Amino acid sequence: MVSQKMMNTRMEQLNTTSEIKIIEKRLLTPKTSLYLIDIHGTGFILAESLNGVTSLGSFNVNEMENSNGQEPFNKLMENRKENRPNV
Repeated sequence: MVSQKMMNTRMEQLNTTSEIKIIEKRLLTPKTSLYLIDIHGTGFILAESLNGVTSLGSFNVNEMENSNGQEPFNKLMENRKENRPNV
């Protein structure tokens, strides 16, 4: 628990000084995570597992603005759902 808190603090410190920012990390299983990453205004969705890191797509970081208190991942998914054509 303490190491997780230290890791989160370290990640926040790196985000303030780096051009690469971790917007959100979501654990899917103990060994699988999703990341929302901002690199110079372009967002990337990455999956990390024991098999390595896989790019799942990209998004416009401006979609994350005005989230009205929503977590970034939830806001991104909401925007994608609204822009999906009805089938």
